[in-house]
Amino acid sequence: MNFSMAKVQTANASPTSRLQTQCASLGGLAATASIILAGLMVLETLGPWLVKPLVLPDLLLAAASLVAPATYAFGVWRVGRVLRAFAREGRFVSAAFEALRGVGLVLVLGAVFTIAVEPPLAILLGRSRGYFIGLNAADIALGLMGAMLWGFARLFRRAARLERELDGFI
Repeated sequence: MNFSMAKVQTANASPTSRLQTQCASLGGLAATASIILAGLMVLETLGPWLVKPLVLPDLLLAAASLVAPATYAFGVWRVGRVLRAFAREGRFVSAAFEALRGVGLVLVLGAVFTIAVEPPLAILLGRSRGYFIGLNAADIALGLMGAMLWGFARLFRRAARLERELDGFI
């Protein structure tokens, strides 16, 4: 009977360590991908000025158009960081809280910037796109998803508190 208990404990320990190893690898991949993505965004947005004259209003508008994608790339980097934290600590609920909160916040910030800040900024720079507020369905959906993820994060934070409390009893 003692032998079978050791066998069960070994079987339970192996998937957890394999999961933690996979999360560490995936976290590193997410960090690398976010850095590459950020570089590609900068190159795509500012690259044309390598071959044509630089005009300050266009440059400022191009830089402003990088804000939302940069927040999304930061969200990918943040998830990678959370996955690596889970790989180190093995605490799922607190890692999930951090991931959901971080990604939710960057999705909301990116969407709000694209919808409410970028169009008026284009008008101020004399590069009007013909509208005062950007009612793009994709940006609105991303903002709403971010708000919902932030709400889920609050649930996971509560679960993390309960998990720590239960660990104190055991």
